[in-house]
Amino acid sequence: MEIENDKINYRRANIDDIDFLIDYRVRFLNELYNHPEDNETEILRKSLRKYFSEAIPSNDFMVQVGWFCCKYRQGMGDLNL
Repeated sequence: MEIENDKINYRRANIDDIDFLIDYRVRFLNELYNHPEDNETEILRKSLRKYFSEAIPSNDFMVQVGWFCCKYRQGMGDLNL
């Protein structure tokens, strides 16, 4: 599949993206460590929600979300400051 650059859109994430950011981070970590969802995952989700809720508005964490062909939020890239 060839992706045309003009069909990829990016924007800076905001508070409305927190659920998406949490889901992607947990999915990434579960796949990286071959770890199924369990009680620890719920603790991680709560911790990430608290962190993102504080760090995004204060600009301590910046993340771009991108989508291709009108499909919302297909990926992300982040930077901790």
